Amino acid sequence: MSKKNKKSVELIPKVILDEDMLVELNRHYAARLGDEVLGRECFSDPKMDSHVCNPHALLPGDVECKHCGHVIGRPCTVTCDVHHFCLAVYGYRLGVGVTPRMRKIMKAVKHNLTSLPYTDLYQLVVERHALQDDKPVSMDAGESLKDEVQMELSGVEDVVSSTGDSPLHALIMDDAGFELVTVREGAAIYGCTYVMLYSYVQKGLLKKYKKGTAIYLRKLDVEALKGSKLPKDTSNG
Repeated sequence: MSKKNKKSVELIPKVILDEDMLVELNRHYAARLGDEVLGRECFSDPKMDSHVCNPHALLPGDVECKHCGHVIGRPCTVTCDVHHFCLAVYGYRLGVGVTPRMRKIMKAVKHNLTSLPYTDLYQLVVERHALQDDKPVSMDAGESLKDEVQMELSGVEDVVSSTGDSPLHALIMDDAGFELVTVREGAAIYGCTYVMLYSYVQKGLLKKYKKGTAIYLRKLDVEALKGSKLPKDTSNG
């Protein structure tokens, strides 16, 4: 690579996941995601060293994910459910798929999703990502969400059973005597990914309780939220 090509990459501004992009996302994945994913502040700005954003990355402590084993395309309850689309948009921000004929974002993103195998897209993003001279550490809501989810994971992964199926922690109560569950356990109760459930915490629909480095929720609160009819859930069918 010539010195000219080694110059740093300037990021295109962050992209917001809006309604039009959600239509394309659902078309690509046939995922039928609802509008609970709209407006994510972390979207198009993945943490390349976090398994939440990047299935190639290990869990905290260099632990292999027991859900997907880092096999791309295998269902995983840890990795974000829009990570591939987000990576394609991040690639666009780094110039991947952007040509004189594909200046508009959706044309470039469709190219990154359909014309490139995941491993090729990932490699291009990693190479462009490495060329950034300044990689500012963002502490917006999206980054905070991912950091706290990783913190929750690190508090749980140390106490999994020998089969790797469920935590072995004793029953945990808050000061008022209500049973607490981890975000992972709460997601299982609610029937969604833990990232989606934690987005409800960010929106103030669930109150979080910290015990050491782990984050907990009241089990009754999760069950009550599951029984309610949130506007954000009605589109999921």
